Amino acid sequence: MFRALRPVLVLLSVFLVVGLAGVAYQGVRTVQRLAFFEADRDRWQRPAGILRAVDIKDGNLAVDFGSGAGYFTLKLSDAVGPRGEVIAVDLRNLSLQFSTSSSGTILL
Repeated sequence: MFRALRPVLVLLSVFLVVGLAGVAYQGVRTVQRLAFFEADRDRWQRPAGILRAVDIKDGNLAVDFGSGAGYFTLKLSDAVGPRGEVIAVDLRNLSLQFSTSSSGTILL
């Protein structure tokens, strides 16, 4: 009985491996594209200068109104450090789903 299923299981395994490889490749390409666009945005928006101007320090509480997908939320998260907190506020829940942070970002 299992001998009859063996070719089917091998074929399913091959499809699974190829499918996972395709998903992994697309994931890597997406991260590469996002890194490129973020680097481009960093050049024209100069977030480090903005964070210096508002005097964000380790341990602060920061609120990112209109956070969108979290470009500044993540920059603020790095600036406030693990003792600080960032609150991301946006009207669109979908945008907030992209905002994550190791410093405990609150999504509203």
